Amino acid sequence: MDPLASTYDTNMIPWVVLTVLAGIVVLIFAGCIYAFLNSAIRFIFSHGDVAKQQKARDGLQYMIIGLILCLLFLFIFPVLFKRAKVEGYEYYTPRNVFIRVSELTKEMFSITDIVKNGYPQSKIFSQPIDTQWNELDIEL
Repeated sequence: MDPLASTYDTNMIPWVVLTVLAGIVVLIFAGCIYAFLNSAIRFIFSHGDVAKQQKARDGLQYMIIGLILCLLFLFIFPVLFKRAKVEGYEYYTPRNVFIRVSELTKEMFSITDIVKNGYPQSKIFSQPIDTQWNELDIEL
């Protein structure tokens, strides 16, 4: 159950803004993970080449800058929304953004829900095996 659903209807503008903020956080963290893995691979395969090692270090610096910007983003936006007198500014806290991030990632990686809800069973496969062939008019 969504802890924020009791506070807001999911069709309201504050809910959409919270989802957009959470999406931006997910993208920043995904970019940081990519930058880290890319830099690690570059560093491993640099074979002592100073230029390649410097590119790997630069990638790690970009990752750290991205994480710092993400944290600033999370803590500055509630203050900006409060000063701009945006409706529902008290719900744009880092805690609520991370709750929404966890919900978004759960939805993105929930394969069982896709199988259960996304692909309904056909009429043929819901019947016993011996009656399937009779309805298809196939001679046995």
